[in-house]
Amino acid sequence: MRVGRAIQIVSLALAFSACRGREQPVGDQRSVHIVVLGSSTAAGAGLADPETSWVRRYAAFIAKDVPGSSVTNLAVSGYSTYQLQPTGATNPLGRPEVDPAHNIDAALALHPDAIIVNLPSNDAAMSVPVEDSLANIKVIAMKARNAHVPLWVTTSQPRTLSPDQIRLLVAFRDRIRQDYGSRALDFFTPLAGPDETPLAALNQGDGIHPNPEGHRRLFEQVRTADLPAVIATTRAAAR
Repeated sequence: MRVGRAIQIVSLALAFSACRGREQPVGDQRSVHIVVLGSSTAAGAGLADPETSWVRRYAAFIAKDVPGSSVTNLAVSGYSTYQLQPTGATNPLGRPEVDPAHNIDAALALHPDAIIVNLPSNDAAMSVPVEDSLANIKVIAMKARNAHVPLWVTTSQPRTLSPDQIRLLVAFRDRIRQDYGSRALDFFTPLAGPDETPLAALNQGDGIHPNPEGHRRLFEQVRTADLPAVIATTRAAAR
C-alpha cells in the first residue's frame, strides 16, 4: 500500500513537472514574427535578385537563427510617413492618403512580436519639414506601444537630392537616433560618403536605392540589433 502510494506521488510529481516545462518560455529561442513597414528600400526595389534585399536577408537569417521565426514585409515603393498613419486618420491637404493595407494598423492586425519602420527619404524628397515627419513617426510608435509591440525605426538613408533636402535627411537621421535610442537602426552611416550623399559602390546608380552590397550592410545593422533577445526580455517583463 505504501509502495503504491509512493509510486502514485512520484507519477503525479513528474506529470506536474512536465506540464510546468511546457508552459515555460524558452527565452531567445522562442520564435518571433516581425513585420516591416516602409518604402522602396524595404521593398527591394531595383534588385535583380530580391533575395539580396535587407528584408529577405534578415528573414532568412532569423528563420535559421531562431527556428520558426518569420518576417512579413508590407513595404511599398514610394511610400512616406503619411501612408503609414492609422486607418481613419486625415492627412494634411496635398499629402498622400493613408493606406489601410500597408499602415501601422495593418501591421498590428498580424499580431507581430515586433515592427520595423524603414522610411528613408521620401519625406525629404517631398520637402516635408522634419518635425512633421517625426510627428508622423511618433503616432506610429505610440500605436505600437499601446498594443505592447516593440518597434524599431530606421534613420534616413543618403540620397541624391538638393542641398536643402539633404539637410532634411541629416536632421531626420539625428533626431531618430536621439528620440529612439537603442530602438533606432542606423541606415545612413553604412551607405553615406563624407559629403553625406550615397556611396557609388553601394548604390544602384540612381542615387536612391542600395545595391546588393548596400543591402547587406543594412541587414547587418538589423542583425546586430538582436531583436529576438530584446523581444524575449520584453516578454519576460510582461509576465
